Amino acid sequence: MALPQTGDATLTPDGTDAKDYDAMLAAMREQSSEALNIAYADLLQSVLECATLVDAQLTGTFRRANDLSTTEAAQCLDLVRANLEDMYRATIGWSPRKKMREMREDGLVYLLVAAPERDDDDLVAFASFMPTYEDDAPVLYIYEVQVSERFRGNGLGSSMLAALETIATRVGLPHCMLTVFSMNTRACEFYARRNYIAAAHSPQRITLRRGVVKDPPYWILEKTMPLL
Repeated sequence: MALPQTGDATLTPDGTDAKDYDAMLAAMREQSSEALNIAYADLLQSVLECATLVDAQLTGTFRRANDLSTTEAAQCLDLVRANLEDMYRATIGWSPRKKMREMREDGLVYLLVAAPERDDDDLVAFASFMPTYEDDAPVLYIYEVQVSERFRGNGLGSSMLAALETIATRVGLPHCMLTVFSMNTRACEFYARRNYIAAAHSPQRITLRRGVVKDPPYWILEKTMPLL
């Protein structure tokens, strides 16, 4: 896969006081799970419309990390393990405890999609994100977009990503940002099709002796959001 184009745009829009972003991020962090579901009910509905494309009735909710039940957190971890454990082991190492601590980080918000009528664990997809600063700039950082194998290819992942991007646009955050393993070709192509490019501070591809090219373990990708 070709190296994603590197962005050179300034993350903070001209004329925007950094203190405004401080207040915005603080307000978003104070929203309860209930308030998030009310504020973004239309986005949740757009995600669940994918139910017409699969043989299951989907349900969804926004949930703050500290409101996740033990079962929900375990199911999210299981989905990450099923999708990415091999890639973690091949790059930065896999530790379920460390990953769970990350997934419980204060300020994280989850978009959970479930199929309650299934006989096994009912979580079929989730995304997690946090409004924060990255490299001293305000962003909506997308931690995870995970879809179980059975439910891939029907637009569910795309609709979850679009919902998070819409949240960023509505609250005025200039960029979405995320990290993806470079060996995860399918995910890299998924984000490239949606106009994500390598951030200026992303690890870069290097050329070794005899012209051997080596990718970094992961890319940091960003996408500029339209300002309303």
